[in-house]
Amino acid sequence: MWKSGTAVGYIDLLEQLDAYIADQGSAFGIHFDPGNVGSGRVISCSGGPASVAETFTLECQADDSWTITGSVTGLIGSVNPGTPFTSTHLCIDLDSGDPEYAAGDTMTICTAPPWVRLSAKCQASSTRWRVRALNVEGSYSLTTCIGKLQMYETRGGTDQCTGGTASASSVASTDYNGVHTADMAFDTNAATFWQCLGEEASWLEYQFATAKSIVQVALTPGSAINWNNLPRNMVVEYYHSASGTWRIAGSWYYNVGAGVERRTFDLWEYIWQGPGNDGNASVIVGVNPFGNPSTGAWNWRLNGYTGHSGDTCDWFNHPGAIARGTQSYGPVLPLADDGVNPIIEFWFYVNGRRIVVIAHIGSTYQAAYLGLILPFGNPGSAESPGVWPYPLAVGGSLAFDAEPEDGASAQWLYSYGGATNLWCHSAFPISRQNTYGVITDSLGKLRVRDAGGNWRGFGGTNETWHLGACMENKIWPFANGFDNMKLNLDGSVCLMPVMLYRTAVPKEVYGVLDGVFAIPGDGVGAESLILHDRVQYQAFIDVFRSDANSFFAVKED
Repeated sequence: MWKSGTAVGYIDLLEQLDAYIADQGSAFGIHFDPGNVGSGRVISCSGGPASVAETFTLECQADDSWTITGSVTGLIGSVNPGTPFTSTHLCIDLDSGDPEYAAGDTMTICTAPPWVRLSAKCQASSTRWRVRALNVEGSYSLTTCIGKLQMYETRGGTDQCTGGTASASSVASTDYNGVHTADMAFDTNAATFWQCLGEEASWLEYQFATAKSIVQVALTPGSAINWNNLPRNMVVEYYHSASGTWRIAGSWYYNVGAGVERRTFDLWEYIWQGPGNDGNASVIVGVNPFGNPSTGAWNWRLNGYTGHSGDTCDWFNHPGAIARGTQSYGPVLPLADDGVNPIIEFWFYVNGRRIVVIAHIGSTYQAAYLGLILPFGNPGSAESPGVWPYPLAVGGSLAFDAEPEDGASAQWLYSYGGATNLWCHSAFPISRQNTYGVITDSLGKLRVRDAGGNWRGFGGTNETWHLGACMENKIWPFANGFDNMKLNLDGSVCLMPVMLYRTAVPKEVYGVLDGVFAIPGDGVGAESLILHDRVQYQAFIDVFRSDANSFFAVKED
């Protein structure tokens, strides 16, 4: 199923995606009988809240209506072309066809159950909330200092930290000439701050007089210190009194800043479990929003997992997650938020196996892929059948081998066009790479979890030439190039599968992306519509590029 629309900022986009995949099932696999008289298409389709894994057969009747019969649910009604049909199992809209359909024409479409929320926007209510440093990683690696901690029940609302009690894991008195108690992180004096020395797993708590539902926190260094003293890896937790445990509401890793800037953190991280197209799979992927008000960089971190360990585990450490590289935590989708070009035009493409997100911001197109690829049997000649049951992929439009130390760096922006690390900004099907230096998995905007559980980074076109032997894991046809490819002889656009393969030992051909195709940059532009076998494909460009090797298309299915 597919949807287009607009969002106001990166959180609104996340909430719309969550509702689209988790409040209804998906519909996909549109197939028209080749013997049909009519030649129309499906204008839109989706599952419903009660969708199950089944195949619906639609048959045209003499009165031009189409009966809809599910392989599991049976007859659920009929649809007339031009009049949308809705139900709890399938929603669909057809055009009238040109030539028009005739009685006896048929088509099929498949559905899968909704994706399941395993982690979602924090909605907890508690009197006790705290920030816990996992480790600091700054120039003062054993020092945690917080000048101001603010907590909000609405984004950008009123600070709730008044009338309560502050506490902390410990208070240091051996640095910065004095004792820096927990309450100093909640006063109005910018020069004061709470300090904990010699304890990486430190925490700062605020206990409210009445329960609060916190959705956003803000941290500011004291005027006498800087961002090197704030926790780079941290979680926000609330106390769950019924179980007597602390539960995680949000988590952030490698949270760098500059000077004494104030940073906000939204408690909106998600992890979903997809059912697979057969309803029997467990496809686990996640989104973690993070941003920097000083630069206007508001982005999603993307991840994939083999399991979910509950709400006492932070977003980065559920089973099978992309392991941390050298100051790198996997692919990113660069976006925007209120006040900084906040309107995001989007396209969602969803089935039970994977999610594709395209975001149009300013003059750029950002892309994300979360879910399974379509594998070619069993990668590797030495492997036996069934050895790769979980071909999980995570793709974005930004990835660093080492994320910029300066949190205010413009390299995090969706609109970045500078010379430094420009190739780090590239849509996942193309995943441009730098041919200089060591090519590592962390550089791949597209990662795939192989049969051995390793997250492989894949590369395609280079900024000036094709990678050739520079990248072990490659994306066809972008890694090989098709600068001279034109339209087909009949004037149609050539749709090529985006194939993933490995040239280093062990050599492997992994498979293709689901519903994503490479197209030559001839006769098409960003958002061009391509009709093939009565199904539409929409063309997009690689962030801001429009050369011959910078186009791909996503299938409306």
